[in-house]
Amino acid sequence: MKRGARWAAIALGFLWMTFVYASFYLVQNQRPFTGANLRALTSTFLALVTAGAILGIGIGLGDRVCGWLGLRPRRGEERVVMGAGIGLGAISFLMLGIGLAGLLRRWVVVLTLGSLALVALSGLIDLARELSVRFTSLPRAPAIYLWGTFALALLLALTPPIDWDGLFYHLTMPRLYLAQGRIAPITDVPHQYFPGLMEMLYLAAMSIKGDVAAKLLHFGYALLLGWLLYLLAERHLGKGYGWPTAILYAAMPMVPLLSGWAYNDLALGFYQMAALYAFLAWREEGGWRRLTTMGLMCGLALGLKYTAFVCPLALALGMAWHLARQGAGWQEWGRSFLLWGGVVALVAAPWYVRNLAFTGNPVYPFAYGLFDGRGWDAWRAAWYARAGSGLGWSLWPLFKLPWTLTLGLRDMNFYDGRMGPLFLLALPFLLAWVARLFGRPRPRPPAIGYLLWFALLQYVFWTLGVISSRSLFQSRLLLPAFLALCPPLAYLFDELRALDTEALSLRRLVGMTVVLVLIANLCDQFLYAVRVNPLPVLTGVESRDAFLKRTLGAHYAAMQMVNKLVSPGDKVLFLWEPRSYYCRRAAQPDPILERWGWLLHRHAGDLASIADELRRDGYTHVLLYREGMLLVRDNHLDPLRDEDFAAWDRFAADCLESEQVGEAYVLYRLKGCVGSLRVPGVPPAPAPG
Repeated sequence: MKRGARWAAIALGFLWMTFVYASFYLVQNQRPFTGANLRALTSTFLALVTAGAILGIGIGLGDRVCGWLGLRPRRGEERVVMGAGIGLGAISFLMLGIGLAGLLRRWVVVLTLGSLALVALSGLIDLARELSVRFTSLPRAPAIYLWGTFALALLLALTPPIDWDGLFYHLTMPRLYLAQGRIAPITDVPHQYFPGLMEMLYLAAMSIKGDVAAKLLHFGYALLLGWLLYLLAERHLGKGYGWPTAILYAAMPMVPLLSGWAYNDLALGFYQMAALYAFLAWREEGGWRRLTTMGLMCGLALGLKYTAFVCPLALALGMAWHLARQGAGWQEWGRSFLLWGGVVALVAAPWYVRNLAFTGNPVYPFAYGLFDGRGWDAWRAAWYARAGSGLGWSLWPLFKLPWTLTLGLRDMNFYDGRMGPLFLLALPFLLAWVARLFGRPRPRPPAIGYLLWFALLQYVFWTLGVISSRSLFQSRLLLPAFLALCPPLAYLFDELRALDTEALSLRRLVGMTVVLVLIANLCDQFLYAVRVNPLPVLTGVESRDAFLKRTLGAHYAAMQMVNKLVSPGDKVLFLWEPRSYYCRRAAQPDPILERWGWLLHRHAGDLASIADELRRDGYTHVLLYREGMLLVRDNHLDPLRDEDFAAWDRFAADCLESEQVGEAYVLYRLKGCVGSLRVPGVPPAPAPG
């Protein structure tokens, strides 16, 4: 063919291919994917990129900060893990500063993170050159377990948020801050004054890509925590103990569950273990660098939960023990504690100074008798504390507490705090081993004693809490103790060789039962994933709205009801419902389920006076979580009397009109009450128990 004819044939062939493919795939039932599929997959990918970018910026920025301060570790793996903690903490402080300055705009956050990325880039490049992760070989079965555990957790982390505390305040407060463009008191929710390091990271991710990207940051902390425990065991116990430690960590059912939720517990565990890691390194090496790093990590832990105070306390006692054994002089004592304590106070201070400025109480809403606090009173403080409602000092309940704890028989939120049976299984072996009751074990690494001390002190303070208050019986709060136990238990498993006989190997028998536990864990996690069924929403087969309707049920339907029936200028009071993330109207949730009792108490049972106050405060509607109220009433979960619930029934009948009745919720419109509606008796302050 001539040249022109060849080009004509090529053009015709191209046109024919275009026609065939276009006509085939433009027909709807022939398309391999729809626009919804493409949008969902793109959204998932961008959420991963956003979270990955923030984590990467944190790693690179932390490495640069450590370099500037002269704190950079020599080992590449340690540089990544410790640098990530410091860098993410720095990002959180920057978000706090931007929010307090009233500059919460998407472009400001993007510009800030972009500038930090430029600063972090050289640190990331330097790490990529020097990093050499030398993991010991991992057998196939444990590798399958770890990959399977965190792959399933990642699938759930990619779904829209449905977890309780995320919808209550971890994601709700950042959403409200972004809506008003600044960080300032918003609603009467005491949890907004809890240390907010994680909420600031969530705020950064939500301002760029949304709540799924925010959830993925907690998943990132889960991976960093596992890596940190691996490094701790390998360095301070010996080669070969890293992977067993990591498997024990992943074998706690709460770990993969929490890693898919917008909580802060895994970040808290990370910073406490990082502080412990720095302490053990300081004990070996000495010097101001490790002390400073330990102070940074303790301060960052105090930026996540008030309960983190146990970490610096345990490490302070550990420092004192070590200095005393070394025969250190008073000058060395003074320098060490002054440097460490000063760094802890400086890093933790922003959250407590914020509270002092906003409420007058640095640890709001706690320590009311000492600091008072705006918007709080003795009645609500007593309600929240529930002093006298715990286990008490009976010896038998305290003796069997580890068993009760493991089975979740009294836990307030057992499902998110399951630690599995392995810790209870190991308890008698651990006690016997510590007391050297079997065999002649080889000299123990000194780190084991400090790890056990750290775990014991965590347990003691948690136990003191549950003795006093039923509200503190949450096994999730003991996560740092379980984390500190993982390396010693990995070491103890190897020590079981001392009990082997020619006829029976106890170590092998225990190992076989552990394998069965791991299989059971994977089955449980897989079945939970099946129930949530994340793949349809991740691929666009199911819309986000449909997923939330399916998983949250009546709660999401109630939020839609409020969004539809309540005008944008109106305001809703929630009763017996603390979650408000998906509500797009001005709302006051019921943070500790105290609102109705508090109103009765303040107005001496005068229902008309209660209605007048609500109108003065701008409320037009009341959303009642009827099932929640009935659960509290029928199970006597809160210190409310039958008369108090009868007062609610009368208030609903005389001062409210039902606007719509949902599956488990009722939306009322506030109306005028005729005359004074006083109910007999005034609810006292919450009685013990």
